[in-house]
Order: sequence, then C-alpha cells, then structure tokens
Amino acid sequence: WKERERSRIEAATVDCTMVPCHVCGACDYQVVNNRVYDARDYVHVDGRPYDPEPVQLRLPSSAETAPASEAAETLVETVRELEQKVERTAPEPRTRVRMRIRFAKEGQAVALSHLETATAIARALRRAKLPISFTGGERPRPRVSLGPALPVGIESVAETMEIELLQPMEPTEVIARLEPEMPEGLRLLDGWRVPDGAPSIEKEVRKSTYAARLPESLAKDLEEAAARLFERPLQVVRERPSKFKSRPNPPRTLVFDPRAAVEDLSVQGGEIRFTLVHSEKGTLRPTELLEALVGKLPEGVRIRKEAVQSL
Repeated sequence: WKERERSRIEAATVDCTMVPCHVCGACDYQVVNNRVYDARDYVHVDGRPYDPEPVQLRLPSSAETAPASEAAETLVETVRELEQKVERTAPEPRTRVRMRIRFAKEGQAVALSHLETATAIARALRRAKLPISFTGGERPRPRVSLGPALPVGIESVAETMEIELLQPMEPTEVIARLEPEMPEGLRLLDGWRVPDGAPSIEKEVRKSTYAARLPESLAKDLEEAAARLFERPLQVVRERPSKFKSRPNPPRTLVFDPRAAVEDLSVQGGEIRFTLVHSEKGTLRPTELLEALVGKLPEGVRIRKEAVQSL
C-alpha cells in the first residue's frame, strides 16, 4: 500500500542496501534476506573502489597546538563562518501574494457541498495556469480557502475565496484568466489583494444576511411568528453524519439565544430578511430559523445569501 501511494506522487524508494529496511515484504528472511551495506561492494564507473571519506570539521593548524580554550573559540568561529556561508547560498523565499475573490453560487452549483466547491475551484485554478502557491509535504495542495460553509441548496452572491499567488498580479487579470475555467453556476464578481497578517476568511466574517420568499400559505402568520421568536431560547436538533449506516450517530441538540444569533429580522408580505451572527460556539442555519418560524419548509423555497459583514 505504501509503495502504491508513493508511486502516485512519483516518489522514489531508496535502495535498502543504502538505508534501513523498508519492510516492503520482498524478503522472507529464509531464502531471500535483506542485504547490509558495505562500501567494498561498490566500485566507481572507472573501476576504482568506492571508499567515501568521512566528513570532518578540520580546525586551522594553529588551533591544533593552542590551549583548549583558544581551540574552542576557534571552533565556534569556524562554525559561525560555515553557518553564514549556508545562509548566503540558501535560496531566497518566494514572494507570496494573498488575493480574495468574491463569487456567486447559483443554478446547479447550489447542489455542491463546501468541499466539492473548493475542489471545483482548485481544478479551475489549475486549468487557468495561474501561479498558485502550494503547501509543502509529500502531498502538496494549492493554497485555496473559502469563507464560512454555505448550506447545500442555498444561493449566494456573497461567497469569498482566498488564493495565494507566487507573483504579484492584478485582480482583474486573475479574474479574466479564471472566469472561463469556472464551472457553471460559479460566477466571479470582483477581487482585491489582502495585506500580510490579515486574519483568515473564517475568522474575519462575522455576519451573513439572507433573504427568502415563502408561499402565501406560510406567509400569513409570519409577522406574528417573527415577533414571538425572541421570547424564548431556540432549540435546534441536528443530525450527525456517520460512516456506517448500521451505526448512526445520535442527533445533537443545540440551544441558541435568538437575541444574540439573529439581527435585523424584517417581514414584508411573503419575503423575510434576516442577519445571522457567526459564533465559534455555533451558527444558526437559515433553514433552521425559517422552520422555527413557520414549521417544516416545503420544497422549492428559495433562500439567497445577499451580503456578509467582516471585522
């Protein structure tokens, strides 16, 4: 399994005669045994024996006859010179430019989850051949992040992504190259650069404003239900996904204070507008608020995220 994963990232496996055993399974330790490295078994291409010289830190000849204290000072100076030489020859770090792009999520794209949206954007960036910065390690990933997760099935004109570039570029140029590669339903709106040290999108976004239009059968009692919403705490039951169908996770009950979780609630006819406050302890979902007002929502209710408020 390990060798298969290494082959996928084109990683080489060093000969086990040169490094410790990989426990690859090729040796049964009865007929086939692992070999032990011995320099005498290796020769140069011209026939000379392979006899590597050990790397040693050699002191100046004057230090060999000097007292121990002076020899120690000479050793420290020599080490400092080597460190300075390494620093001078080390490659300079690449310039990284943080950029945020606001985009809309409409049409068929509302069926994409948060992770699926991030994957679709990463693939579009690859097709656009933008100089994207990647993470380190054995499995580098493009440095792309999205704002707070948008529930599946909800439209938005206020989604934000952040990308990290290896060279300065104008936001208009990035959008012009990326827009043709975006999947249907993800529409780029505008972009701007982000200064170094700015908080992440997850920490920066504090509030989200939504609008929804309900059918007439639910809208007639909406104003009265909105007035009663702030009279008592709001209990929400959320299902917890499980990897095993035979062992489902028990649902979780959350309690929200509507006065702290909901702002600017207004009702006009069958249209309702409200702002949800993001919190580290949990954020109320727009569908949960609407169901607390009118009960179970019928299919086809259109909910749209219109704006966000940041720090």
